[in-house]
Amino acid sequence: MKADKPFRKSFACAGVLYFIIVIILVATGAQNLSYRTGYVLFTCVLPALAAGTWGYFSKKPWSWGRFIATVIILYVVFGMITISGQAHK
Repeated sequence: MKADKPFRKSFACAGVLYFIIVIILVATGAQNLSYRTGYVLFTCVLPALAAGTWGYFSKKPWSWGRFIATVIILYVVFGMITISGQAHK
């Protein structure tokens, strides 16, 4: 393990991402706000867990920028998978 506290860094990045998304939801006046915030919480936690695991087992040290980029990219990928799964209902 080369990255210093990879899970803490990845969950911090996901927490900031979640906070930004919740602010956008509140500002736009989204309906079913409690449902949407809970749904977004799961979609932020899963990429943080994956990025933290990846950073933990990586042989090279990860910077904050790499954690941020990895969490955001994984958030988009998992979001696209979720959307494609819902499209077949």
